[in-house]
Parts: sequence; structure tokens; C-alpha cells
Amino acid sequence: TRTAVLTVGGMGVTPVTVNLSGLGQAQALLQLSTNLIDFGSVVNGASSTATISVTNRGDVPSGLPSFSMTPMGVFSVVSNTCGATIGAGVTCAVTLSFAPAAAGPQSATFGASAMPGGNPTATVQGTGIAPGALSITPTTRDFGSVVLMQSGGFQDFTIRNTGGSNLS
Repeated sequence: TRTAVLTVGGMGVTPVTVNLSGLGQAQALLQLSTNLIDFGSVVNGASSTATISVTNRGDVPSGLPSFSMTPMGVFSVVSNTCGATIGAGVTCAVTLSFAPAAAGPQSATFGASAMPGGNPTATVQGTGIAPGALSITPTTRDFGSVVLMQSGGFQDFTIRNTGGSNLS
């Protein structure tokens, strides 16, 4: 709380005094729960979601919040629990998605924005990996003539996962 005294007067006029007081409030200030979201490895053609929290650390509600992903593409903003404003001290959640179409590391920048409230950002990253793929060698095998209901002997085949992710 701040206090002051305002005195107004002039020549030949008795001064008038007014006591003033007030409480300053911090403007809305959005803060993200992390500055990095790592989706890890995700198989191409599949998707994974993660949640980031947005908190208003100010003393007054924020303006209308908006959320973005730059560049847009394999990362996207799916949904949020934030309302038309984010109240003082209130936390809401934003759900993000990573849906890679190609193998390799990828990244983007997630942004939250509100006026008042600011524009905090976080790095979003993940790695697309090729799906699992089976190969078998040899591709043909001749068991020769085998009597019905009799064993034709054993033959060896090699089965490998030649893709980029595990198979189950």
C-alpha cells in the first residue's frame, strides 16, 4: 500500500489537504510450465500428444489468450482449457500434438499470447522414425517331396526387422 498527501491551495485561499492511498497490482504475466517439450521418437504416420501448462503470474486477468505453433505442420495445438481470459494465479492446460511424416529430428516454437499477459514461448521437438518392417530370407525354400503327415525336415529362415522401430 502506498500513501501520499495532496495539498491544493493558492494565494489568499486556505489550502485543502486530501489523504491518498492505493495498492498497486502487477499486470497479467503469462508463464509456461517448461521451455522445452520433447516428444521423443514417434513412428511416422502415428501421433503423440503432450500438455503444457500456462499460468498467469500477475495480479489481474489476462486478455484473450491465443496459442500458435511456428512453423505449423507436424506439430499442432490440439486443444486448451483456458477461457476467454486467464485469471490472476490461474493455470490452464494446452494440448500439443506431434505427427511426423518423415524420419529425422524436427522442431518448432510454441507460443502463448495475451494482451495484457505477454508472449512466452517454448521449443517443441521430436524425432520421426520409420515404422517397423519385416524381411525374411530366403524368400523361397523347397522342401522336396514329403509324405503326407510326415515331417519334411527342418529348414532355417532368417526374419529381421529392417524398419526404424520395434515390432511387437
